[in-house]
Amino acid sequence: EQLSRGTMEQVYFALRMAVGDVLCSRETLPVILDDVFVMYDEKRLMETLHWLIGHKQQILLFTCHKREEEILNTYGMPFHRVNVFDP
Repeated sequence: EQLSRGTMEQVYFALRMAVGDVLCSRETLPVILDDVFVMYDEKRLMETLHWLIGHKQQILLFTCHKREEEILNTYGMPFHRVNVFDP
């Protein structure tokens, strides 16, 4: 009750990433994320995206939001966008 939903989501994300590192230490596997940053504020999202890019793994980020792309573009972080559905 004392933590915001965004903080709890960030702790859960950090835990999942740490477990993935421990369990997959011999071989680098892609990270698949599906709208996991919905509750993140802008600063938290920017820092997490920056960390992910520095993590040197293939990251598949599925989202219906534009925030992630806007932040990646704003800070010049490399990414490749694939449109599944054309609006």
